[in-house]
Amino acid sequence: EKVDEETDEKADEKSECDTEEPKFHDAWSRILNVLQHRHVVQALQEFLNHQLVTEFVVQIANEGRASIESFQRAVMKFIGDLLTELGELVKRAPELISLMPITFSYFSQFLQEKK
Repeated sequence: EKVDEETDEKADEKSECDTEEPKFHDAWSRILNVLQHRHVVQALQEFLNHQLVTEFVVQIANEGRASIESFQRAVMKFIGDLLTELGELVKRAPELISLMPITFSYFSQFLQEKK
């Protein structure tokens, strides 16, 4: 009887791992499939080279010199601009829409924490 319980527990643990891994694997596969399109890669490169991203990274680097309030305002402005840029990217690269739920859930969580 004790052996059966241990076997059941191991099976439960294994099934939990099995469900998490495919979710990650599926998401990663979707991302890799999207990135196989040259225009998507170019659109992402353009976005990452965008002045806004550079300014935000510099703002983070200089956080010690900026007041927390102005830093928070800069972050909120960045999020608004980022969402606008993501919208532009999706116009040019519709395949990116499969990544949007992840992006929007992250930003929505961030905005909730700031309230």
